[in-house]
Order: sequence, then structure tokens, then C-alpha cells
Amino acid sequence: MASSSAVGKLSREEFRRQKDLDAARKAGTAPAALDEEGRPINPHIPQYISQAPWYLDTGAPSLSHQRRPFDDRSADKLDNWYDRGAKAGPAAKKYRKGACENCGAMTHKKQDCLERPRKKGAKYSNKDIKADEIIHEVAAGFDAKRDRWNGYDPAEHKRIYEEYEAIEAARQKLREEEIDNQTTTDLAAVRKVAKAGKKEGKEADPDFGSSDEEDADDDKYADAADAVGQKLDTKTRITVRNLRIREDTAKYLMNLDPESAYYDPKTRSMRDAPMKNVPPEDAKFAGDNFFRFSGEAPEVQQLQLFAWQAAARGNDVHLNANPTQGQLLHHEFKEKKEMMKDINKVSILAKYGGEEYLERVPGELINGQTENYVEYSRTGQVIKGKERAKARSKYPEDVYINNHTDVWGSWYDISSGTWGYACCHSIIHISYCAGEAGKEAALASTAQALLASSSVTEAEPSAQGDEAKTRIEQNYSKKRVGEGDVSLDKDRLAEAISEEKKRKARGDKDEDRFSKKKKGLQSGSHDVTEEEYAPALLLGLGIRIALIKFTSTADTGADEGTISDVILLGVTQGVALYYALMEYPDFAFPVAFGIAARLAIEFMMLQDVSRCATTLLGIALGVLVTDVLSQLIEDGYFYDFNRVSGGDQESTYATKRKRLVKFQSSTEYEVIPPARPPRPRKNDLDQRWRPPPSLTSTDSIDPSHTMSPLERKVAELRAKASLADSERRRFKEEKKWAESQGNLARVSQMSWQVKRYTALTQSFTREADAKLIEVTAMKQQQQLPIAAVPAAAPHRSDRHQVDRHTNHSRQATQEVVIDRQSTVTVDVGRRHRRQSSGNLKSAMRLQVR
Repeated sequence: MASSSAVGKLSREEFRRQKDLDAARKAGTAPAALDEEGRPINPHIPQYISQAPWYLDTGAPSLSHQRRPFDDRSADKLDNWYDRGAKAGPAAKKYRKGACENCGAMTHKKQDCLERPRKKGAKYSNKDIKADEIIHEVAAGFDAKRDRWNGYDPAEHKRIYEEYEAIEAARQKLREEEIDNQTTTDLAAVRKVAKAGKKEGKEADPDFGSSDEEDADDDKYADAADAVGQKLDTKTRITVRNLRIREDTAKYLMNLDPESAYYDPKTRSMRDAPMKNVPPEDAKFAGDNFFRFSGEAPEVQQLQLFAWQAAARGNDVHLNANPTQGQLLHHEFKEKKEMMKDINKVSILAKYGGEEYLERVPGELINGQTENYVEYSRTGQVIKGKERAKARSKYPEDVYINNHTDVWGSWYDISSGTWGYACCHSIIHISYCAGEAGKEAALASTAQALLASSSVTEAEPSAQGDEAKTRIEQNYSKKRVGEGDVSLDKDRLAEAISEEKKRKARGDKDEDRFSKKKKGLQSGSHDVTEEEYAPALLLGLGIRIALIKFTSTADTGADEGTISDVILLGVTQGVALYYALMEYPDFAFPVAFGIAARLAIEFMMLQDVSRCATTLLGIALGVLVTDVLSQLIEDGYFYDFNRVSGGDQESTYATKRKRLVKFQSSTEYEVIPPARPPRPRKNDLDQRWRPPPSLTSTDSIDPSHTMSPLERKVAELRAKASLADSERRRFKEEKKWAESQGNLARVSQMSWQVKRYTALTQSFTREADAKLIEVTAMKQQQQLPIAAVPAAAPHRSDRHQVDRHTNHSRQATQEVVIDRQSTVTVDVGRRHRRQSSGNLKSAMRLQVR
């Protein structure tokens, strides 16, 4: 096997011979193979050891690649270094070919030359040619290559001493010059300095008095002298060095209490903080654990914890085997977690409300009232303090377009009630400014209109002016809210009363094909005049006067208006009691109990039987009048005078959708004939007087109430999802606009709104799908055990009704056969239902298959 490394691709016969030879060598019947040095190779060595790699294969059997290579290079000593700056003999006289073009040396090129670049190199001048350097081949070892002091001359350190000695000499000379230059010092100052020197020298040895005095003189001027690396303070005798001194206290000496943090001398670690009462931010040393949990170390621990938890749940995640995969999965997990938090938050807020308490208070309200003291003058200028900055608007300010000098909305036209520009009196937003000429043109056009109107008739010389005056009065008078003086024309009032009587006599003829009256007057282009609503005012005034007269004659001793107020209060309570009894039976007992409790408390406090009796009378009147009025309104007495009768009346009602299959508690299904009950007039009144429903309300989705509760619920959820999606798109466009304007706060707010409505859309869609799936599963579990039921022939009247009111063929209503193995599925098909107008409208349905 040892010799197989030198053999390439062998044939079958050669391979068999090689195997036989290896077996003979292992058995000892054949001699062992020899390497290139003549040494035998053990035949029992495996092939993967004896065979050399492709980059060390020599073509012959050998074990040299398994032995340690012999390095015969002699490593130089640590202090062996090249002689820096050594020259190889004298310089040449002439420039030599291949030498440096700058200095003329042969050992380097021009780009490697360290000489000063000459204006005219040695190649062209043949002058000042430098000598060749000696290039040493230093074969340094591992330690010599990494010795930073290798090649350093210790004699260079003497230059540092010489530099400091020169600095000290210059410093001494500077002191002497300063003392000699102080010629302006008076004699008193000199004597004072001499006395101070004598006092300091009294306690010293008299033999050394002269030297001490000289030192004292030197110290006086030492503060003014500049020293390199240090500063001497003669008063405190402390040298403040600029260089850093290693005076850090060891961690085990910060707190000498033996009960403090434990210090491990072997690992030189102290995990806990030595000073427990000092915050970690202010302490010099807060323990090794404080640094261990800083930086990205906590993130690695979170990633390891995520990998362990994912592996425990059956996922193939390992931090050491594939750290990139684990990090990506952890990042995706955190994003999904944040998204679920937002979805849960939005769903909770949508269900329970309270979003207004989470919104941030605007800065205008926060800074509206502060404790900052600001003092103003009489003219409004700030004397003390700083004026509060105004909140900057998100809209562009002071932007003048089309040569305008004022912004849009700086001028208001009273005659037309429109806004415009104050610079040219133009009421068109994107118009070009014409300045004073525009103002004159506007006035001229008004004058021309007045002249044109005066030429038509002389009776009305200023029709345009009167119209403008009328508009001004309409805009600024109090008649619009009913506070102005009412001036009635008797002729016009009589004419209005007669027309009202005629209209009531002939009935309303302005019903449309949907049997709905038009709202408002017949001529809806003009406003209601004072003469038109005068009858209603007069009627109310008469009723009020009659009530006052009745109460005044009934009890002359009572105060004016007291009995009327009690009766009105009783009527109000009676109306509330009637509606509680008829519309909300659950609230009838609380309302009645409240009224009775109020009467009992009032009687106990006032001891007035007449007042309680009057209140009971008002309650009875309120109940009676409300009942009578409700019956009249339901019968259409006040609003419907021309009802068609017979078959025409039945055709006016909206047709309800047929219910082919009716789900009952029993297991039988029957064919329900398409009945068309007349629509109650109460619904007509509710549709007439109630406000228009919202997009997601029941009246908007199913106004005729022909859908099942499941269909109505699913349609409501779909409508809510569509509405939330439209709001999301709107906020997304506003976010883009805020990004283009650079309003980061608005961008953040719009991002939250986009997230919110995205979650709402997904939530509503998910609820609708879950509702459909839930009903499907419920019907499948019931296993409806229904046998095939032959369809009964419909009656003649039923067939006529189907043919007359639907467009479907008779085959759709012939039979309904449900097998025992049938399943119930929810299908959103193209089922149509007929409206009163004759059009077909798509709807959702439950289909049994």
C-alpha cells in the first residue's frame, strides 16, 4: 500500500498485481518498498498516511512528508541589525546608466530616492552624485522580527539629557534677563523683598545664608517662567505634571471591608461592585459583571436563548452551527412580535375605545401655561424674560405666488361673501396679480353692472346694489337665527295661507316612482320666506297664549308661569314614559319608578297636593297626546294624502327577496311561497325623518331587511374592511406628502395611522372569513338526516305571484331535494333580488348542496 502513491490510474490486471504485492509484503514473503533515501517503508502503514498530498508528491514512495522539515538556515542574533547609512565606497564622478535620476546612486530608483528632489537631476547635470548604499540581507528570526528595540542605539538616549540641559540653561538665562530688566522697581519694593528674605533666613544656618537667599530669589520668578513638561508652584511646593501618572487604585483596595465584594487573586476578577452605595455610572469600578453586560453582549445572550427555545419547539436552529440563520430568524421573530403587538393594540382600542387618552398632547397646550416669568411693557414689548415661540404651522407660510404681495385669504369681499387677495381684490386663487389696476377693474365692473341695471328700469335704479345689500344683510343679520324683528306683509301672508290650504286640499302630487316624497318645497331653488313659516309661528304663539290664559284662570293666586311649567314638565315625563313602554320595554319600570320617586320626594318636601295633581295631569296628557299623534303619523295622516288603493297600493311597496329554504329546528325543509307583505308605514316615516345611515350600518347595507343575520353580519364586516382600507390609502398619501415636506413628526404619526388601519382591515377580513367557516363547520356536524322530498305542485295563485314578481323561471321553484349525505356550504354567488325600481341587485346567500 505504500507504493500505491506513485502509481497513477491502473488497469484491472495491474491493480490485481498491486494488491497481491501489498499482501505479500504484509505477509513478509516480499521485500518492503524503499523511499528515495533507501530506507524501507513499513507495509502496514495505512495509505492515507503513506500517500503524500498532491502539493508534496515527488512521484516516488516516501515518508518524508510525515517527518519534521529540517531548517538549515542559521538564525541571526537578536542584536544583529544592518548598519544604517553605510556607504559602499566613494561616489562616482559621472552618471551611470540605470542609476537614480535624482542623486545618481545605483542602489535605488528615482521614486525610492530619499534625497531632496532636485530641479535638475544628476542624470542631466552630472554633479553632486551620491555614493551607493550598502544593502544588508538580514535573516532575522521570529523574535528578532518582533523586537521593537532591535537596531536602537542606546547612545541616542543621551540626546534627551542634552535637550533638557539646554532647556534648563535657557531657563536660567531668562530669569537673569527678567531680573536685570526690572529697573522700574522702586526702592520700597526692593527693601520689602530684602526684609522678607532676612526673615526667612533667620532660622537657617548663617554659613549657608547666601545660597538660601539666592534660592528664594529664584523661586519668586519661577512661576512666571515656562517649563517643558511641568509647572512649578513655589508656594505649595508641588509639581503638577502634564503627563499621566499611573496612580489608579487597585480594585481590591477600593473597599477594605472583608464582607464586601470577593476578589479572586487567581483570575484577578471581582464580579460584584466593591462600593454598593455608589451608582454604577459614578463609580470608578462597578464590577466585572457591569462591563460583561454592556455593548452587544446582551444581544448575544438573547440570540442564544431564542435558539434554545426554537430548538425545543422542533426548529432546526443552532447558534454555533449556523449563526447567520439564527440571527435572521431572530430578527424576523422580533418584527412579527412587534406587528402582533400593534395588531392587538389596534384591535383592543377598536373594541373598547380609549385611543384619545394615548395621543400626545399638542405642544401648544403643553407650553400654553408655564411658570416662566415674562414682563411686558405697555406697548406689548418684552422687557424681562423671553417671549414664547409660536407653534410653526405645517402649511407653507409667507409664500407669494403669481406676483402677489399678500397671501390668499387676506381680503374678504362682503358683497359676494368670498375670500381673495388684498393686493388686487382678486377672488380667484391661481390668478395673476394686477395690483391697483385690478382693484380699479373690480370697481369698474361693479359700476357697469349698476349702470346696466339702472338702464333696464328706473323704478329700481340700483338693483345690483340692492342685491349686494341683501346679501350683506343675510350674512350679518340676526334674522337667520330667529332673533331679528319679523315684519310681515299682510297681502303676502294671506296669499301664503291660501296656497297652503289649497295644497292640503289637493294633496301632494310630487311623489316619485319609489313612492317617496320630495324633501323641501316644490320649488327647491328658493329659500323659505317669512310669510311661509308665519302660520306655524302664529299657531305656536296661539297655543302658548291659550295655555297661559288657562293656567291664570285656574289658579289666580299662583305665580305666573308656575302651573304651566309643572304641566309642561309632566307632559315631558308622560312622553318619556310612553316611549319607554312602547319602544323600550326593558326601561319602562326604571322610568316609571323614577317618576313616582320624584313625585313622592316633591310631595314630602313641599306638602303641595295641587302641584302633584297638576304633574299627574301633565303626565296623563303627555301619554294620551303622544299615543294619538303616533297613531296619526303611522297612518300617514300628516304626510300622505294621496295613497293609491287596491292593487296599485300593493305595487308601491318594495318586494322582499324570496326565502327558498327556511332553517327550522326540525329536520324537514319545505318550499316557502314568495309572500309579499305590505311594507309598514312606520318604516316609511322612519326613512323620511331619520338621518341618513352610515356606510357600515344595517340600514345602509340592507335597507329592506331581506338578508339573513349571517349575510348582514358578513356584509357589515366587508364594508368595515373596505372603509378601513380607504382610510389606510388616504393616510398613506398624506405620509408621502409629509415625507416630501420633511415633516418627520407628521410622518411618524401617519405611519402609526397606516399601521392601525392595516390591522383593522386584516381584522375585519379575518372575522368575516371566520364567520363563514364557522357556519360551514356547524352545518357539516349536524349531518342533516333528510330524505328526498318530492316537490309539491305550486298552487295557481303562487305561480302567478312568482311569474309576476320575479324574472326567474319556474324551474327554480319546482323542487328542493336534500339528501342525507348533503353538505352545507357558504357560497357568495350572483344571486339577484328585485328592488321597487325594477333593477336587479346582487346579494350574498347560503346555498345547500
